[in-house]
Amino acid sequence: MTFAIIAHGVKEPWHAITLGQQILTIINERLPIQGIQLRPSCSIGIAMYYGDLTAEALYGRAVSAAFTARRKGKNQIQFFDPAQMEAAQQRLTEESDILTALDNHQFAIWLQPQVEMRSGNVLSAEALLRMQQPDGSWELPEGLIERIESCGLMVTVGYWVLEESCRQLAAWQERGVTLPLSVNLSALQLMHPGMVSDLLELLNRYRIQPGTLILEVTESRRIDDPHAAVAILRPLRNAGVRIALDDFGMGYAGLRQLQHMKSLPVDILKIDKNVCRWVTG
Repeated sequence: MTFAIIAHGVKEPWHAITLGQQILTIINERLPIQGIQLRPSCSIGIAMYYGDLTAEALYGRAVSAAFTARRKGKNQIQFFDPAQMEAAQQRLTEESDILTALDNHQFAIWLQPQVEMRSGNVLSAEALLRMQQPDGSWELPEGLIERIESCGLMVTVGYWVLEESCRQLAAWQERGVTLPLSVNLSALQLMHPGMVSDLLELLNRYRIQPGTLILEVTESRRIDDPHAAVAILRPLRNAGVRIALDDFGMGYAGLRQLQHMKSLPVDILKIDKNVCRWVTG
């Protein structure tokens, strides 16, 4: 049996291969027939659409890729374009490596103190993501955040950082320490549908004291709907979470932020260093 699937909105090869793997999982489910357990298999060929392709040409490429997959054995997935196959496999490897690192406790949050310059007093701390390296050291590898985001794992890793930060705050509070802790929150995390409910659940589970958790919203220039951001931030602020806006004044983002400043529930502005240089220069 041969069939075709037209997948709208699938723009990247790794999205396509992930969809293919989901299809394989469904087709491979055991099928009981007259007391016999059958396990169907399939070969999947993938062709990515480009504007100059006709429907016939696109289908032909997918069929050709499916024949190549079939020659490689059961339950194989193959792209018509070998370069796309390589790119998709590389992306899936990166995703697997990140999830494995999470499972194996190879991620940690390190705390950076924020100090009042005149008195030298520690006013708060900032949670920084670090990853264990093969030599045992801990650092933030170049491009790691970008890889996490490109693999679609920013929300997953971001939730882990939030929970670890809440654990730290709870441990401090048990010892009578009420030092605030700042956690970076990307625009992608902020606009995620489950953001509010997930964070409120963490606050309740760890009994976080109001005012001790600070969310630093980063990449705010990527927030397309400031009104939606306000609707997300306001219930968090009402629950005792303080809101900081990071890199304020950077490029076009600063202009947009100024327009919505009256409605944004923001407690702290962290001025972009370029603005500080301009003011002091």
